[in-house]
Amino acid sequence: KAISETPPPATPEGELRVITMNLQGAATDSVALETLVKQERPDVLSLTEPKIHNRQRHSNTYRRTLGREHVLLHSLVAAPPLTKGGPRRLPGKAGVIIAVHRRLTTFNSLSMVPVPDALAGYLCHLRMAPPSGRPLEVLGVYMPTDNRPLRAAVELHVGTVERRCAQHGTTLLQGGDWNGTLRPAD
Repeated sequence: KAISETPPPATPEGELRVITMNLQGAATDSVALETLVKQERPDVLSLTEPKIHNRQRHSNTYRRTLGREHVLLHSLVAAPPLTKGGPRRLPGKAGVIIAVHRRLTTFNSLSMVPVPDALAGYLCHLRMAPPSGRPLEVLGVYMPTDNRPLRAAVELHVGTVERRCAQHGTTLLQGGDWNGTLRPAD
């Protein structure tokens, strides 16, 4: 996506500006992310593939880049256990971060919705009640490409959330990396 020269105006009341971005781990530097946020002024970001693990969630480039203006919610793959004499920094994989602008969060207005442990790092689900506007749910998705059973489990969970939101009249925003390339086996 090309970044405009002038930032868009602040989001009108009752509207949300949403951006989804595949970070591809270290391939997206913090300057590019910070520039995008400053220029586009998103209310909600769905960020996939930060490639950090659960032990890095409090100290990482994304928190440093976004943490001043956004509340970050993570769904990260559990880190492998540290071993004596092993590497101090273990690589992460997959992952989803949803960042919500602080002006949309008030006391008890933002909450994580649990996802099955097996889907950690592939789904990040939250409920929010913006100060002006009706409550909504946000589902950040990183669809795995190399694990058909895991992919099917993600699809099943997403479908369940979609049906529940439709039944209750709840707005559902979905964003992320769906890895939607069709293959002969699909």
